[in-house]
Amino acid sequence: RDFRRLWIVRISAATRALDMSYSQFIAGLNHAGVTLDRKSLAEIAARDSKAFGALVETARKASDDAAKSAPKPSGGSSSKPPKAAAKRAPAGPAASA
Repeated sequence: RDFRRLWIVRISAATRALDMSYSQFIAGLNHAGVTLDRKSLAEIAARDSKAFGALVETARKASDDAAKSAPKPSGGSSSKPPKAAAKRAPAGPAASA
């Protein structure tokens, strides 16, 4: 677990330097079908900045493509949630007492 945490910190620092968050990077790689593990990503980030930059661009492009193809929410133009139903008085003999 300690190594995994270290790898994530290294990847996160490298992605932040390229204006992308760690979570956006991992999600983008998943959308692109890249299956490198975190250990490999951390090694690439530390040893080959050009290759890591290419991975970031791949993740960025896949994230953009996924966002464009995502279904848009329906239900009108208002972003407000629907109003709650009005409260009713309880039914039964206790209600009239």
